[in-house]
Amino acid sequence: MTKSYQNFEICLKIILGNEGGYSNNKYDKGGATNYGITQGVYDVYRKENGLPPKDVKYITQQEVKDIYYSGYWKTSGADKIADPKMALVVFDTAVNMGPSVAKKIYEQSGGDVNKYLDIRKQRYLDIVKNDPSQKIFLQGWLNRLDELRQYIKQHPQGNIAKNQPMTYVFAPNITTSGCELRLEGGGDEPSTVTPLIASIQESADAHEVAAVVEKHAQMFFAMVEEAQQRA
Repeated sequence: MTKSYQNFEICLKIILGNEGGYSNNKYDKGGATNYGITQGVYDVYRKENGLPPKDVKYITQQEVKDIYYSGYWKTSGADKIADPKMALVVFDTAVNMGPSVAKKIYEQSGGDVNKYLDIRKQRYLDIVKNDPSQKIFLQGWLNRLDELRQYIKQHPQGNIAKNQPMTYVFAPNITTSGCELRLEGGGDEPSTVTPLIASIQESADAHEVAAVVEKHAQMFFAMVEEAQQRA
């Protein structure tokens, strides 16, 4: 297994924690989506592999991995980036905004990961300015950027530091009316705490609440698995 593919697997776990499971929001221009993969992308993948059409709701984990690797990791150029932090950010951008956008921002950033995230943030703001219907996604997009910044801050070398105690906390957060997942330890300092909070609006229905819980549970188990592999 190459170093690039190892980095891909680590980054994929982080990204899947953000993407969550199946959703079909009427305001989402991508339509039905599962693990961040739209029905359209899944249709193309199935056709290219000589397979009959299938609802993206039933996509397999191997198919998810194949699509992310060939369609986003390699197409965005993340596989050629030596810095794991930048590779993660470019890969995540490819998934969220498209590989061509990810590559363009990389060129504009000059290889500076913080500048990259700043440019991406401005793109989100421009999207909402040009199409106000997308405002319902803005806070989620900005939360996603904040989580990337936190990850980069906690892992300056691109990896969770070894030999540091880790405690995972996944619980309701009453003050934010949301859910909170914390990774305590494992960074440069034993006392490091990385809060990942997804707010649930008071008007949210059961499906929205379930989606938030599922998203953070997936991220939780991905980090536990990664920690166990590094133990």
